[in-house]
Amino acid sequence: MIIDAMDMRVIANNFENRWAIKQAILAGNDIILMPLKIRDIEDVTKLEQLYHYLKTEAENDAELKRRIDESAYLVVLSKLKNRISAEDKSAQQAQQVVAVKIDKDIENMVADNAITLIKNSNLLPFPLKNDNKIVIFLDEKARNQLIKKHLQAIANELNIVITTQDDVVTMMADDRSENQLAAEIQHTDLIILATYNLKKAPVNTQRILNVANRNAIPVAVISTNNPYDIAYLQGVKANIAIYGITRFDATDNNRNNLEANIGSGLRTLFLTPDKRLMNLPTGKFPVDIKTPDLERILYPYGYGLGYK
Repeated sequence: MIIDAMDMRVIANNFENRWAIKQAILAGNDIILMPLKIRDIEDVTKLEQLYHYLKTEAENDAELKRRIDESAYLVVLSKLKNRISAEDKSAQQAQQVVAVKIDKDIENMVADNAITLIKNSNLLPFPLKNDNKIVIFLDEKARNQLIKKHLQAIANELNIVITTQDDVVTMMADDRSENQLAAEIQHTDLIILATYNLKKAPVNTQRILNVANRNAIPVAVISTNNPYDIAYLQGVKANIAIYGITRFDATDNNRNNLEANIGSGLRTLFLTPDKRLMNLPTGKFPVDIKTPDLERILYPYGYGLGYK
């Protein structure tokens, strides 16, 4: 068994690091991913101290020693079965294995099938025409650019024009007036409102919805990170969940865009000019979506709409 990311805040902020890792091993995990962050030489020293701690603990804890020995055996056996060796690998060989077409096809297939349609008041799939103006509201420029990139790919595929206008908006802030927003969305065919972890009072987000609804401009809300955002908004007419728009890349200590999910999400929004669906929403909720006070379930586990 492999346990993911022991440095996640839910663990790191609530449990002593070495104790938590020991418990993970005792619980039956054979490989402990990301036991701590490695960013400099001092962190490498901490990792060495962790190894020493586990070795010392195992000398005084027979069950821990048994589990470590068992895990070592299973890991070595798995490497032998899969012909994984410590020999140097060339970059050319790695490129033949990592991110090859079959893997990317599987990634896109999973993303396509994960999109969950949460709400739809006869707005989706939105019918594209030969010339479309779309306004994008999101909270980060890199993400906005990603959406624009995939909208352009859709336009190229369908041989149509999609004109995009994007605005980086701090969704949880209260710094946009209704007049400002109304000016931005004039003569717009569709607004894409991409949210990321809303909590309690997302004033700007709600204001965008209010202004759009008042001006009869359709809004497709994309819950980019998790499906809970709809619980904090009023007047949503169309909402999909795509379950992630970013990923963490340890090679550059940064958060990178996750293209498969946003590409699949955007394709789920549209009907082509020749009345063809680009992607069907087939995903179902893996959790209950509750009201902000957690007193009532808005959308239950297993919920997910489809297109008629």
